[in-house]
Amino acid sequence: MKTRNFFILIIIGTIALVIFSWLTHPKQTPWTINNFINSMTTEKKKPSLNDTLSISSTKKLKRDDRATKTQPKPTKKKKTFSFPPPLYSVVPNKWYYSKTFDRFGQRKPKCQAIRHGIPEEVQFIKKTLSLASNRTYLNDLVLRELTEVCDNKLYDSYAHEATKNQREEEEYPISFGVYINEGGEQTEQFLHRIYRPYNYYCLKLSSQLSKPFHQAMVNIANCLKNVHVVKLPDVVHDEHKKIDSDLQCIKKLRNYKWKYYINIQDNDYPLVTNLKLVQYLKSLNGYNAINSRASKEIISKKTPATESNSKTPSNVPAVNVEKLKQATGGKLYVGDDIFIATSSFCNFVIQNSIASELQNYLKNVRKPEIYYWATLQRISDIPGGYGHKESSKTYDYNIRLVKKRSDNIACHGSWNINNICTYGSGDLKWIYDEKHAGFLFAGTFSIKLDHVIVDCIESFKRLYAK
Repeated sequence: MKTRNFFILIIIGTIALVIFSWLTHPKQTPWTINNFINSMTTEKKKPSLNDTLSISSTKKLKRDDRATKTQPKPTKKKKTFSFPPPLYSVVPNKWYYSKTFDRFGQRKPKCQAIRHGIPEEVQFIKKTLSLASNRTYLNDLVLRELTEVCDNKLYDSYAHEATKNQREEEEYPISFGVYINEGGEQTEQFLHRIYRPYNYYCLKLSSQLSKPFHQAMVNIANCLKNVHVVKLPDVVHDEHKKIDSDLQCIKKLRNYKWKYYINIQDNDYPLVTNLKLVQYLKSLNGYNAINSRASKEIISKKTPATESNSKTPSNVPAVNVEKLKQATGGKLYVGDDIFIATSSFCNFVIQNSIASELQNYLKNVRKPEIYYWATLQRISDIPGGYGHKESSKTYDYNIRLVKKRSDNIACHGSWNINNICTYGSGDLKWIYDEKHAGFLFAGTFSIKLDHVIVDCIESFKRLYAK
């Protein structure tokens, strides 16, 4: 009896141990007594360092595999670029700059690279602009609509410019006479660049420009009280009308107080800020900046045949040649119609009979404006002038930087009818060459040909102004 009970207890204990082993070691599943005994009697081997590293590496690989499977591969974002709007934005409109670089480029132009003449960057700009057949412009009809109402963002943008030294600029107002050659967006941008509420402006319009553009300029003059308009037939194309338009502008502006008058055109571009311009004018110490050198021509009763202009009537008013010879030293001087003159000089030109005598004398001469201002600068006792005592001396001022075909220098834009380079982005390095430091303006530009060079110049101006 005792023996039987003993065996029963052994069987129950064995079953209990098997169940316990199965619960604690389910993967081994010792279903037989031999397996159980072996698992209980065999000493458990400790894993080595290599085994541990192998196991951890395997686990890490498995985790990485799971991460690769569960996480989607990152997709590269497509680079897109919207060319920045004009720095003086008219209104947020679709006409100003189209999607030129959005469509054909993947990034914005690098102005510093263009300035240093990096060939790859220059070619990138050139290629992009050549493909930009969808480039749209602020046309004359749209400009007329934008300028009709004075209380809008267009006129707010004209007055927004403020500088740290604005007081110095306000105390030294400047007047501008601007030949309008281009019209449309080009003129609006140029006016934006040179405009200050405390300066004065006279726009000289040609009949060759569209009627909507004429009206837009009149609208601007009505809303901006320091802007005036002179409308003459063929101001640009009739050489003698250019002097008339200059004199009309001076007459309009002489009722205001300003220090200097600057004669310029809308396809030029300012290389300096208004503050730098003020500082340059102060450095003139009351003198005019009018390019003037002696020509081969002398003042006589007969105008040289080589200089005659068949388009101009020969029945010009009588000229007191002796009086004119006495005032000028008997010579004609040559320069150009881009000049800077004091307010006193301008008053003299309007009031003194010598100026009108000279204008009449030049009626039968081609390009009279290149003689008129340069010769006036040499008249005895004229305000801000040098007189004619040193007639052989040449006066050449850094007013306007131009690249001429005769200079045998490459033009990266195109040559215009006067053999002057209309700049492209590749000319930016030449413009900023050290030997050209000190120039106030550069010409000529066309935003229809290349607007990037203009935007880069404006960016540099703002950068240096900080």
